[in-house]
Amino acid sequence: MDVNVAELESVARDLKRYADDINDMKAKLHDVSGNVENVWQSQYTGSYIDSLDNTEKRLDKLSGDVVSVSNRLDSLARQIREMEERLRRQMANQNG
Repeated sequence: MDVNVAELESVARDLKRYADDINDMKAKLHDVSGNVENVWQSQYTGSYIDSLDNTEKRLDKLSGDVVSVSNRLDSLARQIREMEERLRRQMANQNG
């Protein structure tokens, strides 16, 4: 089975950028939450803020999961490169 290591590394980089984007969204949502809390006083403010906080937590988990997958892909790519290098050395030793 052929594995395109460069593609694995590319996907891992993309995933890290997506995680950064998710973190940026989470920070903006946090700002919105703070602003709402300061300017909107009603019986619904608390539940709205709770919903925003829950969404922030979900975004935080999503970001962590995306980074975890990215790290696994990086690790896999590194292992494949190391294995390919060992095989090249073995082949060179057998032919040389």
